[in-house]
Amino acid sequence: MTGITLSLTSLSYFAFILLLVPVYYLIRRERQWQVLLFASILFFIIVSGVPGIPWILLQWIVTYGGAHLMEHITSERKKKLLVTVLVLFLLTELFLLKYTKGLPFVAPIAISFYSLSVLSYVLDVYWGISAAERNPFQYLLFIGYFPQMTSGPVTRYREMKPQFQTGASFDEKLVKKGIIRTLYGVMKKCLIADQAAVMVNTIFGDTVTYQGAYVALGTMLFALQLYTDFSGCMDIILGTSECFGIMLPENFILPFSSVTMSEFWRRWHITLGVWFKEYLLYPLLKSAPMQRLNTVCVGRFGRKKGKKIPTYLGLFVVWFLIGYWHGGALHYVIGSGLLHYFYIVSGELLEPHVDQWTKKIGIDRTKGWYVCLRRLKVFLLVCSGFVFFRSETAYQGFKMLYRMILPVEGSFFRVLHVTELGLSVTGMIMMLIGCVILWSVSYLQLKGIHVRDRLLMQPVLLRYVCYVALALLTVIAMVRGYGNDVANFIYNRF
Repeated sequence: MTGITLSLTSLSYFAFILLLVPVYYLIRRERQWQVLLFASILFFIIVSGVPGIPWILLQWIVTYGGAHLMEHITSERKKKLLVTVLVLFLLTELFLLKYTKGLPFVAPIAISFYSLSVLSYVLDVYWGISAAERNPFQYLLFIGYFPQMTSGPVTRYREMKPQFQTGASFDEKLVKKGIIRTLYGVMKKCLIADQAAVMVNTIFGDTVTYQGAYVALGTMLFALQLYTDFSGCMDIILGTSECFGIMLPENFILPFSSVTMSEFWRRWHITLGVWFKEYLLYPLLKSAPMQRLNTVCVGRFGRKKGKKIPTYLGLFVVWFLIGYWHGGALHYVIGSGLLHYFYIVSGELLEPHVDQWTKKIGIDRTKGWYVCLRRLKVFLLVCSGFVFFRSETAYQGFKMLYRMILPVEGSFFRVLHVTELGLSVTGMIMMLIGCVILWSVSYLQLKGIHVRDRLLMQPVLLRYVCYVALALLTVIAMVRGYGNDVANFIYNRF
């Protein structure tokens, strides 16, 4: 991959958007998609480089032609054979370019994301949910729509096609909301994620010096870094797309307010979870081998228990592949896959017993303190997976978990001296300011308040004070260059 000169937090990216938005709305609505296609091609060439072009073009041509051919085949057997070939082609391309080491190929940026979107299109055409797109260039826009060409979200053609085809009239309120969300995303990235990354890199980069509570601190800081990095990236992407009147699906909805691991994954990286559920889990459970297993298990263990066995087996496959999707290495399979599978299944199995136990001793599970306790439990379980996600190998992940329980040499309060962890006092102050803003916005969202709508209802002076303050803080972080070595978004590499 070439060096990124249009990073989502760069001034060149914002200049790119500022030039594109007026051109987009000056064009007739039925031709606006052509502006987006031209911008997307330009963006892809700059960000991914020329070596990535043949691979995305190959995927475009093969799946466009294959989907059309599939619609004209009347034989169900031949149609099933064709969709199998298309799926294997997409998976093989993804595997060779993304997960195979030592090959002289350059993987296009975001291939892990747009390959899932293309797979959903092929399968939707096969299942008759969507018709094959007649216009090859509108289909190319779906694959390479530039706001989502770095880190998703994973989209489905049936959701994007109407928006691309109809275009959008200029909506001042929607554009303002898009700008606010974009600035908020940059703030999360520059003020919080990049600052936290400095301390995380210090702790995880020196496993000899740092152990015990240092590792715990580093893990919690990484949870903060990853959340603000990835959700901040999504805010920029969705906010940019809103400026063009194109609505992309949400990828994060207050995940750390979850009280169970299942709920966490309904709020974290939402489009990835939905994709694996709709395009892998459900078809797998409906397959003939699983149906036969279900019949056997129900007959042997009863309907209630028997139906769970195929479901848990299907979930194991799904979570293994989710982990593998993140990087094709064992530490990803553990930290982003199987560990979460274990937590979700064990949580579901234990829930009736916990509910019975709490009722027996008179605990009201709706009380605020108990809800906070459950949220803390979810946070700690998620952090245990993040240890592997952040580590270079599975061995290092287990080693960091082990070092977490070792005693700290000297006083732990030395940790509070942030300059020892690589971050300046100024950087710490900026991170704390960002965290206060993040917490305040999250609290209002948790109360059901639409923050951007509420902000736009305020007096003009107050609104612009907020705009200037947010922009100023963000620009200061960008210009002063805190954490430049971690400036790229974490999920860009996927």
